[in-house]
Amino acid sequence: MLLKFANKVSSRLFSTLSILSLLIPKNRKLILFGASLGKYFDGNGSALYQYIIKCHKGEFCCVWLTDSKEVLLLVKNVGGRAYLRKSLTGIWLSLRASLIVTSHQTSDVLLYSPVLKTPKELLLHHGAAMNRGPNQGHLSSGNMVFKNDTEFLKYSKKITYMIATSLWTADRQRMISPVPPSRVKIAGYPRNDFFFQPDEVMINSIKSKYDLDKYTVLYAPSWRKWWPVHYFPFKDLDMEVLSSFLKERRIAIVIRPHPTDLKRQRSNLFWKTLRDFDEVIKIVTRDELPDVQPLLYLSDCLITDYSSIQHDYFLLNRPVIYLPYDIDEYSKKVGGFNMDYDYFAPGPKPKTQAEFLSYLEMFYKKEDPFSVERSKIRDVVHKYKDGQSCRRVYELIKEMTAPV
Repeated sequence: MLLKFANKVSSRLFSTLSILSLLIPKNRKLILFGASLGKYFDGNGSALYQYIIKCHKGEFCCVWLTDSKEVLLLVKNVGGRAYLRKSLTGIWLSLRASLIVTSHQTSDVLLYSPVLKTPKELLLHHGAAMNRGPNQGHLSSGNMVFKNDTEFLKYSKKITYMIATSLWTADRQRMISPVPPSRVKIAGYPRNDFFFQPDEVMINSIKSKYDLDKYTVLYAPSWRKWWPVHYFPFKDLDMEVLSSFLKERRIAIVIRPHPTDLKRQRSNLFWKTLRDFDEVIKIVTRDELPDVQPLLYLSDCLITDYSSIQHDYFLLNRPVIYLPYDIDEYSKKVGGFNMDYDYFAPGPKPKTQAEFLSYLEMFYKKEDPFSVERSKIRDVVHKYKDGQSCRRVYELIKEMTAPV
């Protein structure tokens, strides 16, 4: 009863804020940033925010809104300003901003839903999914059936512009956020500028903390709504053999679990046994390291399945091993793929541990027969390969905030 009352009060408060946002004058120099539903300081938003406060200091008043006190400290440590979304200052700023910059949806930044596109919204997005997306049917986590997601359709109408890396990724992003093509800007993802201007101090710090001064493999699979990820999904899996192989070659595998999947894995007996092999298998969570880009940059090889993380990695043109162990089931659950999976996953797909180790050995020895295939896909996924995405998005922001 108390929870129902609290929800009703919150709903009325947010409706009031929506109306007030129409009445309160906007400061065109005030831009609010947020990401991952207010939980993290990461991704495209973090990269763009740091670029603007560093390279265009004083041009705009850039503020990060969040629900996390840890994020407040992170933003202040890089020289930025941050407030809690539900604080009085956060609410006041949300009513005064002319533009919000998001990674997933409006609630990355705002507590309320804007009316009449006030303020404007720039959606930086977070990747082109390989599955078809909600407006073509997707899996409801509630009743495990396919249905159209009208919430995404409603949200897409509020987006002023959406960033993509190419026309190809734009088409796939529009399956998730179906904005008109005229409102998609091909500028590249700001987070990928890191590959071209890496923070060597940060890279060396990560290497030292996790003992990665060797051949490093990043293992970053997709999460499943319906069951936990099966890591090292081989019937002939022998952890002692795997561990010995890695030790002999000084190879470290870094597992990067999705936050939702991590919660499921904590009660998994196999997950607990991985701690016994922490000399060669490291687990680096999002809470420990919010941005995955440094891990991608320092990795010599990537292991994934259906994750769009591979698209970022293509810019580095390094080997990728695919473990699509449940591809038939996965395809059914997500309504199919929006591309030819085999063609757009240019790398080996081992089904046994023996095959997996043979491919890993091949890449370890710098033998890479998939390089040309990856380059072809890279050029489809990325129009720009110059490390200037932050600059292009910044120029767009100047256009969006210019006096009428």
